[in-house]
Amino acid sequence: MRKAMIIGGPGSMSATAIPVLLERGLKVAVFTLPESPTLGLENQVTFYRGDRNRPDDLRRAIDDFRPDAVIDYVCFKPDQAQSLADVLDGRVNHFVFISTIDACGYPLSCLPMRPDDPLRAPIGQYAQDKRRCEELLWEHHAAGRLPVTVCRPTYNFSNGFVLSFLSPAGGRHWVPRLRAGRPILVPGMGTEFLHASAAVNTGRMFGHILADERAIGKTYTGGHELAMTRDDYVRLVARAAGGPEPVLVHVPDEVLLAVPAMREAWLWHNVTRFSLAFSMESFKTDFPQFRWETPLDDAMSEYVRFHDQTGDFAPLDEEILDDRIVRAWQKHTASFTKV
Repeated sequence: MRKAMIIGGPGSMSATAIPVLLERGLKVAVFTLPESPTLGLENQVTFYRGDRNRPDDLRRAIDDFRPDAVIDYVCFKPDQAQSLADVLDGRVNHFVFISTIDACGYPLSCLPMRPDDPLRAPIGQYAQDKRRCEELLWEHHAAGRLPVTVCRPTYNFSNGFVLSFLSPAGGRHWVPRLRAGRPILVPGMGTEFLHASAAVNTGRMFGHILADERAIGKTYTGGHELAMTRDDYVRLVARAAGGPEPVLVHVPDEVLLAVPAMREAWLWHNVTRFSLAFSMESFKTDFPQFRWETPLDDAMSEYVRFHDQTGDFAPLDEEILDDRIVRAWQKHTASFTKV
């Protein structure tokens, strides 16, 4: 393998895959939108500009660079998967599709979930589309036209975003609250699992997978080795924020389901209300020398430093749905009698 092309980015995961590919001696190209930043990589990789929704743009880049391997970070719809497969069929030695753990369907069929465990019906359009993309690509693989590997990232945080249980942008609100000792909503008992990972490490995982044709025909989960509890996830953010021990307010899932305003919280309905834990054993078996070099605490601290510098944490007085639920729960449970 001599050349690798990345479709999308360079973002939080694709940017950390690039050094892995360069270290392996590959020439690297990135196909991305005209307005996408280069992140200082312009002297290390070849940039092609275009729209992946225009197959001719992709075809021109493929014709010019002639990659042996391609990884697609920005394929979200079945028609995108089909048009790319049509461009790549018979032309590359390895194609890696970045899917999502949501394609497994919730609740998970077992904990921790392995890539080959039974799937359930995916929830929400995003997950349904990703599952269909996987199916279309495996059809091309089975026909001998496209050597496919599927990678399903867990929840991977980066400087770009840290989610709370209700919002993909929840980190912007959590950090000021944690510093001020404000209560944080935790659905359920707090002992349920959330599989948080650092995108910097997952990107490196995908770089190793793309550069290794032994991964062809397999599915991998991309993320850290172990899941954590919901409570421990809040504590992870609190440590990075430099605040006191967090005040955790546990509200039962069945109560949250009955709150009309929770209809706004699509993330919770589709993903975070389920216990999420995934096995990395298949990846570790195939890539035994891989090390998760950036601890989760370091990656979360980098997120906090980045947003302290940009000054874009939300004001503490900016009310969010979590605040309204916590107030109502504390008001009604204050009269409970301990037995």
